[in-house]
Amino acid sequence: TNIALAMMSEFPDAVWDSSATLMQKLPQQPHVFNDVQAEYRAIALINDRPIIQFLLGLVQQSVNQHSSALHSFEQALELLDMTDEALLSPILVHQAMADSQIAPGNAAQSVDHLRKIEAMLAMNDVPQTTAKHIFAQPFNEGELQRRMAEAYADNGDLEGAIVALQKVKQLLPYDRAAYTKLADVYFRQGRLPEAIAQLDELATYYENQGQLD
Repeated sequence: TNIALAMMSEFPDAVWDSSATLMQKLPQQPHVFNDVQAEYRAIALINDRPIIQFLLGLVQQSVNQHSSALHSFEQALELLDMTDEALLSPILVHQAMADSQIAPGNAAQSVDHLRKIEAMLAMNDVPQTTAKHIFAQPFNEGELQRRMAEAYADNGDLEGAIVALQKVKQLLPYDRAAYTKLADVYFRQGRLPEAIAQLDELATYYENQGQLD
């Protein structure tokens, strides 16, 4: 069903919904993974479209086959360079690639993809979508900076992480995760006053909002 909907290209929400269902079910039934993967590859031999390679990559990603997923995503990008695909933006592909790089610990490569997304956002090259699934939604600026901060921190670039998290604080005021992550990064640097200041600022905000717990 997912493949048929993708080939029709007429019902994007249904494509993403069916893909999400598949990604949810596959980890629970790993014995059918090879058969499912073969279906997408068979279609790609007949009509190799970017969306098919992208969906195959998501299938592989859902069962932690990140090396295979990255290959599929690379194929999707190459095809996007040659043809337009109404269902798929390069931003979504780079987001997926960033996820598949960070999962096995390749933080530097993940940062590369996130920077490419940042450049696209700066050019306002962001597709409009009604999709409700994270893998089908382009990052907003706040989420992008959050992901970049995580990748910088995992790569040992703590100053880069601090810059990204400060941007998150500006874009998403009083976002709890941004404050706690920033406090953690300062703590790792031995900058305890700065770490405490982040937590104090967040605690003061909650207190002023009456959220005493």
